[in-house]
Amino acid sequence: MATTKLSWTRQQLLVAFNLYCQMPFGKLHSRNPEIIKYASFIGRTPSALAMKLTNIASLDPAITSSGRKGLKGASLADKAMWEEMQDDWESFVFKSNEALKLVDSENILEVKPADNIFSDKKIDYTGISRIVQTKARIGQGFFRKAVLSA
Repeated sequence: MATTKLSWTRQQLLVAFNLYCQMPFGKLHSRNPEIIKYASFIGRTPSALAMKLTNIASLDPAITSSGRKGLKGASLADKAMWEEMQDDWESFVFKSNEALKLVDSENILEVKPADNIFSDKKIDYTGISRIVQTKARIGQGFFRKAVLSA
């Protein structure tokens, strides 16, 4: 029985690159729950996604200069995507985040409300309030995860 090897779509590659930038090298394996989840979302096996991530690692000077190496099967599409990421980081981050959000939104599981477990008990939901002022940076989640994974 012959198997057909399907090329990775741009959407799948954007998701893979997004995961790669946010995941430490030591977690790029097919048993990683995030890899399992997103592999299912993009229609690939966890092994295929993990292999793609380690192929991407072979293009990363931060990995190769430290004596580590990824797999040597990086495709022309992987190399082109790496160049795109290097040429315009901000735009690439936006595109890869959008791809990840799209895949997440398409795969939201329908959550059924729990049976009335507390139907006999009265719960006080009024609580108390306090005023809090805080300052938070927004739009930096991808960058934070990329730095932490490095």
